[in-house]
Amino acid sequence: MGNLLEPHRKVVVQDHYSPDAAVVLFHGECQSLLGCIPSGSVGLVITSPPYNIGKEYEREKPLAHYLVEDALASRYVTPTAPLHIR
Repeated sequence: MGNLLEPHRKVVVQDHYSPDAAVVLFHGECQSLLGCIPSGSVGLVITSPPYNIGKEYEREKPLAHYLVEDALASRYVTPTAPLHIR
C-alpha cells in the first residue's frame, strides 16, 4: 500500500470496503459496513459525536446501546491504530 503521504501519489478513496483500498470513507450505519470487513483490519475510526443531545434528526438511545456498539466496533480496530474517535 505504501506511504499515503508520498509526494505525487494518487490516493483513491473508496466508499466501500476492499482489502486493497488505501482509504475507505464510509458514510452510513456502521452495521452495514462491519459485516464486510475482517477483525483487526481498521486503522482509524472517526464518528460524529455528540450523541443524545436532542438534535431534530436523532432518536434517543440508552447508554448501553453505545457501549455495545463501541465494543463491537473496537474488535475491528488494529492494536496499533493511532486513533479511535467516537
